[in-house]
Amino acid sequence: MQEKFDMINREYSRRRRRLIMSHNAQRPTKVGYWASSNPAHLFELFRQLGLERYKGFADLGSGDGIVVAVASLFTRAAGIEADDGLHKAALEMRGRLCLDYLLKNADYLEEDLSAYDVIFINPDNYFYRLEKNIVDQFKGTLIIADNIFRPLTLNPERQLSVKGASFSIYGLSVKK
Repeated sequence: MQEKFDMINREYSRRRRRLIMSHNAQRPTKVGYWASSNPAHLFELFRQLGLERYKGFADLGSGDGIVVAVASLFTRAAGIEADDGLHKAALEMRGRLCLDYLLKNADYLEEDLSAYDVIFINPDNYFYRLEKNIVDQFKGTLIIADNIFRPLTLNPERQLSVKGASFSIYGLSVKK
């Protein structure tokens, strides 16, 4: 696993350096704002969570696929991204990495979230419509990166700090 992670870290570090040099390391998309994540933070988060115990992981707003790539080292992983350019970059990176994970070019608000038992999101704004979808159709663990935009109706079970990055962990069950 370490060898595959080192490859992910190396490839995404190269990509990030190129993006920084071209002033494209973060940008608006048609549905939000994208910025790169740190693969070392993600690897440690997923290790601490025991992500290998879960059957299905989804990154909503998966951007260039870095979260999905790291998650795929632990479990079956999928990324859902609406932005065509970011989705294309994620496909290119997956091809370079030769890892097995699903990448969908779609609006995650239109997706059936019940297929996953872990959802990851790094929100760039309040996400009330997504929160309603999660509460209505999802049973599992929700991971929210940072703590700037929080759900209105959910309370975290725990907070994790990984190398200075904060994550809120929510356990959800289907409402009857």
